[in-house]
Amino acid sequence: MNKPILVASGISKSFKASRGFLKAPLQIQALENISFSLSEAETLAIVGETGSGKTTLARILTGLESMDQGLLLLNGKSVTYRNNSKQLHQKIRLIFQNPGRTLNPKLSIRKTLLQPLRASQTIPSHEYEPRLEAILKKVGLREDQGDWFPQMFSGGQQQRIAIARALISEPEVVVADEPLSALDVSVQAQVTNLLLDLQQEIGISYVFISHNLSVVKHISDKILVMFAGQMVEFGFASDVFANPGHPYTRTLLASTPGLGKNYPEQWLMNCKVFTRTVSHEAGCPYVDRCQYATEQCKYEKPPQTPVNNQIIACHKAGEI
Repeated sequence: MNKPILVASGISKSFKASRGFLKAPLQIQALENISFSLSEAETLAIVGETGSGKTTLARILTGLESMDQGLLLLNGKSVTYRNNSKQLHQKIRLIFQNPGRTLNPKLSIRKTLLQPLRASQTIPSHEYEPRLEAILKKVGLREDQGDWFPQMFSGGQQQRIAIARALISEPEVVVADEPLSALDVSVQAQVTNLLLDLQQEIGISYVFISHNLSVVKHISDKILVMFAGQMVEFGFASDVFANPGHPYTRTLLASTPGLGKNYPEQWLMNCKVFTRTVSHEAGCPYVDRCQYATEQCKYEKPPQTPVNNQIIACHKAGEI
């Protein structure tokens, strides 16, 4: 088994939201006690509904947000973005959800790809052109297209450019935040296969954030399931898909055609709740939706319990 390259332990993050004039701001807990490990040449998928904290976690991993509590280790060393942010940004890169909005329309693709190389303090200038030519070829673009501008490319090609920008400085980890959501289905398959081919070729590790469980099943080695900023299940993808231990994980599978045929009652139960109502902050965040909830679930936060090869945050872990 490959050694862990990225380890997160107890990551928590909160934000303050204004409630109006002369009122104390509202404290919103975006993430609470998130832990996971990612090995070399491995893909960790982070799944959950909108508002579950996936993007906040991605921003923390890449240094765009600071965490309130917790520890992040890269190759066994603590990650601190305050003092050495440039070096760390070369090792952990981010692919954004909408490539068209993240590519500067005034810069050619060549200049866009040269930016992370010039920002690096370890890559000599004589390597710029060879790296640029190599990465364009790897993502399926011609060398002459380096002089084109973003608006001259299709959505799928723009996403390939975003992938090239993330990989050109040879990072160890790439965080992909919903990289397929803005693409057509056929293009999604092309980009997914591209990511897998590049991983096999250069041994890169991915943190892959997605709501598409069919793609997650195809691409991931491990899965972290989140709800309301908390981890509800973590484990190897094969185990989670074969035997999901948390009711919320079963609901997600039941909502995906072909994946949750054994849990139709979870989907029907979830359809009865149209909004998230976390009314029991001290207890389980999923209590208002869960058909197995008891009084204990309302007032006592569930522990992260190891069950076989999975970690499940449920009072009835291993029983249901």
